[in-house]
Amino acid sequence: DKKSDQLYIATILLFVVGICSDFLYCRAYGGYLGYLEYSSFIRSGITDLVKNRWSFLIVFRDCVIISSYLLYSQIKDNGSIKITRMVLFVMSFIYSLLILYANKGRLTFVIYIAIFLITFYIDKRKSKYIRLNSILLAMAMLVVAMFGVSWISDLVGRSSAFSVWESFCNEVAFVFANFKSLLNEMSMDDARLFLDIISYPMFLIPSSIWRKFMPETASDILTIMINGEKKGQGTVFGETPIDAISIGYLQLGIIGVCVFAIFFGVIAAKLYNRVSKIRNVKTRGILVVNIIIDIFIRSLCYADSYNIVQRCFSLVVFALIYWACGHIKFKKNRVT
Repeated sequence: DKKSDQLYIATILLFVVGICSDFLYCRAYGGYLGYLEYSSFIRSGITDLVKNRWSFLIVFRDCVIISSYLLYSQIKDNGSIKITRMVLFVMSFIYSLLILYANKGRLTFVIYIAIFLITFYIDKRKSKYIRLNSILLAMAMLVVAMFGVSWISDLVGRSSAFSVWESFCNEVAFVFANFKSLLNEMSMDDARLFLDIISYPMFLIPSSIWRKFMPETASDILTIMINGEKKGQGTVFGETPIDAISIGYLQLGIIGVCVFAIFFGVIAAKLYNRVSKIRNVKTRGILVVNIIIDIFIRSLCYADSYNIVQRCFSLVVFALIYWACGHIKFKKNRVT
């Protein structure tokens, strides 16, 4: 089947793009182990310790993660397990864990594992309806995820003195604190007039370029309001995430909230509809789970346009590679 071969080849190319990008990006730090020594500084906004001309490739590294989803969905073909695809999946899965560990992202770590578990569960259930045991399982998975975030925090060196429940509350409480800060600090003179909507395409290019036109993102503005300076300046080493309501309010008050909700809804629907046209049922399923969790749900709390585009970037790369592979004439012998 030509479409199946096209999907498989595009997945391999996506994996290669991710590996090459990771290699070039980490080389400036002395390789993967050297990057581990600097990753905490980079996450804190301190990026001038090492000059890295390949810094723009950091977003391409996530191509490895998306390729692992795609390879997982293609292990079986016509009812039989393909050994080559199984081996490639294991490689991409391990490689993805190494990238996530180096980035010290707790939530992304949990989401990555959760996407596989949820996809596996959906494949086994094969039900169109939500049952009571599914709701109970989801609640149990939430509790496990809370402990998972705590465990991963210790694993990546971001441990906290708070309990698991306190850490969970801290992770979601900023949504309410953000809006309160905006109500107290923001005036209509500070409104961004939908700059964070029209700038979506701009975030596809390297930040060294778009920062010249828009030096401060919505998260930067909110971080300045709360901490006095943005991430990486003075004594501020963390960024205040901006949620979907706050970024809308930052555009033009209540009107901005309504407009941003409509805009995001339209974009989300188009993305979902595009993925829903993929013929491979398993590939379509795992990508839909990824989009719902990592883009739709996650964007409720982490709604900065720049962050959303970053999370979609590897999907854009895959779409371009898949489109390019559509112009390749495949031989009659199937790709293994």
